Amino acid sequence: MKKNVHFDVDGVLRDLNIPVCGGDPDTWDIDFKEDDSYKRTVDNDLSMLLTAPQTIYFPVICEYLRKCEIVNVITSQPLKWIPNTITWLNTNLGSNGVKKFNIKFVSHIKEKEQYISNNEVLVEDYPHFSKKMSRKIILIDKKYNQEAMNFLVRIKTPEELRKVLANV
Repeated sequence: MKKNVHFDVDGVLRDLNIPVCGGDPDTWDIDFKEDDSYKRTVDNDLSMLLTAPQTIYFPVICEYLRKCEIVNVITSQPLKWIPNTITWLNTNLGSNGVKKFNIKFVSHIKEKEQYISNNEVLVEDYPHFSKKMSRKIILIDKKYNQEAMNFLVRIKTPEELRKVLANV
């Protein structure tokens, strides 16, 4: 049975780390609280959410999404980021032939666990899900998620992602 695939935004579709940090940070310490420097940097220039580049995985994901009946995006974003994130998705997915998608915004990353059922998987870069949820994760390899364990598969290249998506 084919699994329904959900996609995270930042780190999977959009590379927000480039304008915020100049590349991937070594560790994950983003919590989106008011004192979080990552959040503060974006809040001070919300245009980053519109101009951040696509990840290296984006073209492969779009190839896959163009064949899907249902396209599911699930992301944790502070409220003031949501309008620019929707615009980025419409612009970037739309210009790559993905015209319609469902998007679910959650208030905390771990809240995603409530929306991914047993016959679904999530393409994600976040390293701190529960053991049960990790088994539903196609993990995009990053410096900050090297300690992540028990995930479905770790993806290091766009070609690896293409092969995995062809078989889910």
